Amino acid sequence: MKDKIHIKSLALGAVLGALIVFTVAAASKSGGAAWEYRVMYHLEPGTEGTANSPPKPQSQSFEQRINAAAAEGWEATGYAGESVLLRRAKK
Repeated sequence: MKDKIHIKSLALGAVLGALIVFTVAAASKSGGAAWEYRVMYHLEPGTEGTANSPPKPQSQSFEQRINAAAAEGWEATGYAGESVLLRRAKK
C-alpha cells in the first residue's frame, strides 16, 4: 500500500467538493419563500340562499373565477370538496 498523499488528487477533490457545496448553496433560496393563501369556494359568498329563499345567481362560474385568480398570479395548490386552495408569492 502506498502511504504517499498525492497533492494533485487532494487539490482536485477539494475543488470539486467546493464546487458542489457552492452549487447547492446557490440553488437554494435563503430565508424560504413567503406565500399568501386564499380559499375559493364553489359558491360565491352571499349566493348560498337560505331555507326560505333560493340561491342567488353567481356573477361568474367557478372556472371563470379560478381563471381570473390565475391571471392575478394565484396558483391552485389543493382541492377539497367544493373549494380550492390558492397561493401566490407575497408582494
